[in-house]
Amino acid sequence: MGQSSEDPSSARPARRRPTRAQTRQKVLDAALEVFGELGIQGGSLDAVAEAGQLSKGAIYSNFASKTELVLALVQENTLNRVGLGLEAVSHADGPVDALTMLSAAMTRALKGDQVRHRLVAELYILAHRDPQLAEALKVSRAEARAMGAETLRQGAALLGITLPMPAEHLIVVLIGLHNGLAMEYGIDDGSVPDDLFASVLVPTVLR
Repeated sequence: MGQSSEDPSSARPARRRPTRAQTRQKVLDAALEVFGELGIQGGSLDAVAEAGQLSKGAIYSNFASKTELVLALVQENTLNRVGLGLEAVSHADGPVDALTMLSAAMTRALKGDQVRHRLVAELYILAHRDPQLAEALKVSRAEARAMGAETLRQGAALLGITLPMPAEHLIVVLIGLHNGLAMEYGIDDGSVPDDLFASVLVPTVLR
């Protein structure tokens, strides 16, 4: 029998290149690992590239600088909390149930994602000595508050309730509560009972 002229390599499945979104997420995951262990000042983009087995080009094609990457890590946490809020409302049996579910999800988040909260605290300190970082952080936090306020408005409309204050003000209160409880939990993990967030949120919103 004659040998087949078929190229053996043609039988192998073609390697699929990761999408831009997949690469971006891989950078964020590696950055969280590096900055979580070494801090913002101690970590570097070289270390992020090594941790994620990425090229420097893959990082710079998604983030222009270390500052932009760290801010994106913090912003990702905000997006996750927005998602928690919408999920709680969509699966709830009334306003009290929705706020209780949201409080439970936020409590799990603040206890389970201490790394990002430490990054926020470090950013706050660094920004006081770096005007450029301070301005970038100001813009990032304004975007986070805007997303949170819009989520509050959507949730209130779905639940048929009136917020006790403008959404732009309420989101500042909730972010402050969340970040403050996260800091206290990080210092003393017995200081934040599981129902503490709900005991504040439910009567505040439904007063």
